Amino acid sequence: MKQVTNLNERTQYFASDNLLSELQSKIKENDIIVNFAFTDYGGDFFDKVCCKYFAENNPDNFIKESTYYYGENGFLFGEVAREFLEVTENYLLGFNDIESFYCEMENEEREAGIKFFIEGLDTDKYEISAEIPSDFYEYVEDYCNVLTSGLDYSESDMIDKAIETGLIKELATT
Repeated sequence: MKQVTNLNERTQYFASDNLLSELQSKIKENDIIVNFAFTDYGGDFFDKVCCKYFAENNPDNFIKESTYYYGENGFLFGEVAREFLEVTENYLLGFNDIESFYCEMENEEREAGIKFFIEGLDTDKYEISAEIPSDFYEYVEDYCNVLTSGLDYSESDMIDKAIETGLIKELATT
């Protein structure tokens, strides 16, 4: 997230000419502009959340484009941007219901990542229990982190915790 103070200064943000042209046609003089951008290789999860949140909740004051590496680049503008900056100055998740939106997206990423981890286990080495315990993430939260690309984790630590919690059982090798 970055406040844009000068659209002519392209070092403050990255955007295609098409997106920039669309932005310039929608903003008013003295509008506050906030840029959110992420890819699987950069930006942060908060930017990903904001792109989705504002596209759904403030479509008249938010425009975005898809980027390489499964990313998005978006601009929030107008009174909504001003309110967002004021409210988030002391607490980043303080704008309207963005905190619950963030937590929902974070939980979805965790669940998808844990499912991906489980599905990737070698069934010749591990027996997998029928269901992932709802509290499994609590056991592995020190070994993984939600990123823009999904759940990043240490596979060996996740396996150790999965065995410890009974989610998987190591099969005997002969």
